[in-house]
Amino acid sequence: MVHFGMVGGLMIILGVVLPWMSDSLGNSISGLSAGVNSLGIVILLFGVLGLAMVASGERGLAIGAMVFAILALLLYLLLIGVAGLVATGLGAGITTGYGLYVGFIGSIVLIVGAVMAMSAAKKAVAAPVAPPAPPMAP
Repeated sequence: MVHFGMVGGLMIILGVVLPWMSDSLGNSISGLSAGVNSLGIVILLFGVLGLAMVASGERGLAIGAMVFAILALLLYLLLIGVAGLVATGLGAGITTGYGLYVGFIGSIVLIVGAVMAMSAAKKAVAAPVAPPAPPMAP
């Protein structure tokens, strides 16, 4: 079964490979383009780790997934702001790419999915162990 948080992790990863900025000539840069690839790799790593942690279904790992999702969210938010400044500073023809928004929304989805995973893990209580049977009298 696909978990809600797993979709968010995949969206974070997908946001790295989609265009972050593009111009009117059709040129675009993504998180894996030269010059921004180290930041793209960091976000990609956050997405992969968050995806793996939320997929496990354990409470402690879901908390880790939330941390990575929040870090990815902050980086995507920073990149959206920087891309907006660059687009307005360079003038017409430069636009913020949809990859930033896909990754940003994916970060929010992963946070919600991690909260859902923590809640589900909290409800899943192990069945109580039955006490041992008393010894049989001869």
